[in-house]
Amino acid sequence: MSGRRRKRVMDRPTGEGARGQSIVKDVQALKRGLRIAKRRGSLHQLPDEWPKLRRDPPNERQRGKLHPVAVMMAWLGHLKRHAPEAWRQASTAVRTGLRAEELRKVRWDWVEEAPAGSGVPKLLRVPAWAAKNRRERAIGLTPEVEAFLRTARAQDGLSDETPLLPGQHRKAFAAAAKAVGHSKSITLRDLRHCHATWAAQGTGDAAAAQAALGHTDLRTTQRYLSSTLARTASAAVAVGKQLDRGREMGAVGGVGSAEPNCHTRPSYQANSGAPRSVLPGRSASGEARGSSRTSLTSARGTP
Repeated sequence: MSGRRRKRVMDRPTGEGARGQSIVKDVQALKRGLRIAKRRGSLHQLPDEWPKLRRDPPNERQRGKLHPVAVMMAWLGHLKRHAPEAWRQASTAVRTGLRAEELRKVRWDWVEEAPAGSGVPKLLRVPAWAAKNRRERAIGLTPEVEAFLRTARAQDGLSDETPLLPGQHRKAFAAAAKAVGHSKSITLRDLRHCHATWAAQGTGDAAAAQAALGHTDLRTTQRYLSSTLARTASAAVAVGKQLDRGREMGAVGGVGSAEPNCHTRPSYQANSGAPRSVLPGRSASGEARGSSRTSLTSARGTP
């Protein structure tokens, strides 16, 4: 592949509207493909240099911020009293984690029944054409979010194919933040950031937050997971407790068995159901019982 052709491949996403991380990931995928082709013998030599990509400059104002829960509840309460449409949009955003462009496209025909035992009455199935990464995903809808969407559909008399939460409400968001005495602005990006952080804290599962946010790479999700002071301090506390246990075990006398892992077991163990069956005459490790004794006896000779 010539340098001019590589440049065309990398410039194509820019012409289609892709920016920032999307272009960088496409280039990384192209490099991985070329390395695989070289290992398989389809390519004799990798390119010595690559055209430089101009990344988007960092903008602190556009980066998602984590706001206190008390401030968020007061802010939503002010919106509910003074701007009901903005309140429905903001409440749906913080409870679903949808991107701003996805939020404004939400339609009633995306709502479907949730399977039994899922914990939510409805699912919101975001189609591939409306998602940023062009991949379909399903999001759980709590009764509150279902009520928001149903109210918007009934009050405005909208059809199933009409967006339920359109419009820009930046002025209403800013006025509500000023009314509750919050010095920082609250945007739809912030609401998505708060959803990701609280979802990870509540479930302890970053992969669940990744699926809800629609990220293809877990590292992208980790950028949204703000590390609070309590979570950071808990790491040092956990290490201190482990050292205290070791000190106590040494004081009792000798080194005992290690403390069992208190974290969640791997999925292949958690889903296994019953413990592994043990064959007759064998131990749990798979060795034949008495095999060591038999070998020792044969080595010494029969008495």
